[in-house]
Amino acid sequence: MIMKAFQARPLAHLIEAKREREAKSAKMTTNAKLKRIDSIWGSGHGVLCLQINHSVSDEEAFVREAALIEALRLENLTNIKGGEWRGSSKVWTLPMKAQFGTYQLQRALGVLKMEGFRPIKPEALPESSPFHAPKKHT
Repeated sequence: MIMKAFQARPLAHLIEAKREREAKSAKMTTNAKLKRIDSIWGSGHGVLCLQINHSVSDEEAFVREAALIEALRLENLTNIKGGEWRGSSKVWTLPMKAQFGTYQLQRALGVLKMEGFRPIKPEALPESSPFHAPKKHT
């Protein structure tokens, strides 16, 4: 999955998966994102969370996310929809978008080479994120 993140949000999907997994929720079989995370954990591995862009504007974050989704192809991801091209990127040609997506993948590889693999397993996660508390049902 590819996503924009703010503060602790990079872990939000993993925290949600942990919570739903512990509750043996039906969402673990109906939600593709949660199902993929559960499959990784179920095989004894951790989920890799690679943060490659920091301190960028919201518009830039959307463009970078769109470029990565385009480069990796939506059908290979659990993202429900493609990214949002914003600002001047809306008029980029497909080759320009592909080139920028390739650049983003190269940046991600550079970060991965420097930081290495840090798999995240459910036991390493907090119960909830202070930035995205679970919704209360009334």
